[in-house]
Amino acid sequence: LDRGVEEGYFKHAASTSNTQMDMSSVCLHLGRADELGDILRQADVIFSYSTVFDTKGFSEEMGAMILSDEWSKMLADNCREGCVVVTTDRALNPQFGWTLKRSIEVDNPKLFGTTGYVSILL
Repeated sequence: LDRGVEEGYFKHAASTSNTQMDMSSVCLHLGRADELGDILRQADVIFSYSTVFDTKGFSEEMGAMILSDEWSKMLADNCREGCVVVTTDRALNPQFGWTLKRSIEVDNPKLFGTTGYVSILL
């Protein structure tokens, strides 16, 4: 976050008026998603480092490992329509309303590469 402030991407809340914060604020939360329902219901974008989460296996149709029903359903039940979720190395299950919009290959030397999956709840 500090680097983002230094490079002008973010401003400390104390240096920004309430009007500006309402239009362009970023709030970062760290914790178990299943304990953050109130936050998920307000979120426009969620990032989840999900590389080690349980899967249903590989989907030929999507070309991706699919996150377990428990995770995909919990997010669908708590997120509002139009919420974008970025996951790593596993895609959200479309059975629960998730539409995969894009996959992005990212360098990650510790894992020989990572794929980011950008999904939206419709």
